[in-house]
Amino acid sequence: MHSYLSGVGGWLAFLIFTLFAGPVIGFGNLYGQMTDAVAQNPQLHSYTEWAQYKLATWTVFAASAGLSVSAGYRLWKVHTAESVRFAILALWLIGPVARVLYTSVGIWAFGVGVTPEDVGTVAAAGIVASLWTAYLLRSGRVRNTYGTSAAPALPANR
Repeated sequence: MHSYLSGVGGWLAFLIFTLFAGPVIGFGNLYGQMTDAVAQNPQLHSYTEWAQYKLATWTVFAASAGLSVSAGYRLWKVHTAESVRFAILALWLIGPVARVLYTSVGIWAFGVGVTPEDVGTVAAAGIVASLWTAYLLRSGRVRNTYGTSAAPALPANR
């Protein structure tokens, strides 16, 4: 086992790759969903709510994509503890927070309710963000590469 891992490799490289690839895949998925919705319901073009929904959804996507690429770039090229903090914040914003915003856009535009699928999507995104946060806070490679300290211990009861 390596006692001193450093640099972009292993799980860290995978995280950076997903931060760059996620927006590309997400764009394809969102574009496909929008196209399929109109193909199945051509009357959507005449609804103001549909135009508002598309604009709000693409706005959430653009903000999330920008954060994702920024976090990936910083982890790849800017080896400071601040890059790790930014990546953790970005993971929570592009994950569960963005999923809540997407659901909120549907509620706002169409008056639809929250579905079990919506709850599951937010929960799954929260689990993924939690796992990556734990990795970034506890990884020796991350600590050695970015100069971060290990996750702080919980304070003792007094």
